[in-house]
Amino acid sequence: LELLAELRAMGVKPGVSTFNAAIHACYKGGEWDRTLSLLSEMKADKVKPDVVTHNAAMAAARNAGRWKECLSLMQSMRDQGLTPDQISYST
Repeated sequence: LELLAELRAMGVKPGVSTFNAAIHACYKGGEWDRTLSLLSEMKADKVKPDVVTHNAAMAAARNAGRWKECLSLMQSMRDQGLTPDQISYST
């Protein structure tokens, strides 16, 4: 997460891979709510989330017992024209 702040301070726009790494770190760290904040930041930065982004965010929500958010993220994925994969459905 510090990397995101450093990139922005240098005037570098983070891409989807950078956001995915940050979201995955939040998932591993049990900070499911931060994953939602990062998804919002992606929208603000006009970075399109991909299936990996959604899978990591859904895994974080699932681990926190936030099933409604997990289902909402799955719907959001579909609304954005993304096709859920095997990981999406097993999350």
